[in-house]
Amino acid sequence: MYSNDHPLPVYGNQAVCDDMKTRFGYVVHEQAAHDGLPHLEPRVLPSLSCVDIAGFPVTEIPIHHGKRIISAFRIGDLVYATDCSGIDQSSLQMMMHPSVLVIGALRYAPHPTHFSISQAIEVSKHVGAGRTLFIHMCHDVSHQKLCDELLAAGETTIAPAYDMMSIEV
Repeated sequence: MYSNDHPLPVYGNQAVCDDMKTRFGYVVHEQAAHDGLPHLEPRVLPSLSCVDIAGFPVTEIPIHHGKRIISAFRIGDLVYATDCSGIDQSSLQMMMHPSVLVIGALRYAPHPTHFSISQAIEVSKHVGAGRTLFIHMCHDVSHQKLCDELLAAGETTIAPAYDMMSIEV
């Protein structure tokens, strides 16, 4: 449980942690909690290694966000990959057969730094996800219309996520 008495650990690869310290130094320094701000403690995840975080096995997985390499995460039997525009074969292997895949599906049209809906469907099928939830959709994607389209296409295990959604893994 988070309290202002202790920093909240935030995990990422070395580049993310360095970027957080540079861009958001005001919540990383010791004085943050005393200033009424969250006090975050960046913790580097070793790339491609599984570590225990709060009793859950977590693995950082490199993915593409345009020309940048960012992180997806495998947390037990869940894979979380947002802001993704490409996944190398070695990273796809680390994502295989999750019970739940949470993946960014920005819009119908292609985008240089995010998967389109059709690309996210392809990834879901490739990794053999038991269930797939789309996140990070833009304003021109109607939740209900997408649900209807997915069902009409026989995609019964793929759906858009929604605010405050809870899932069990």
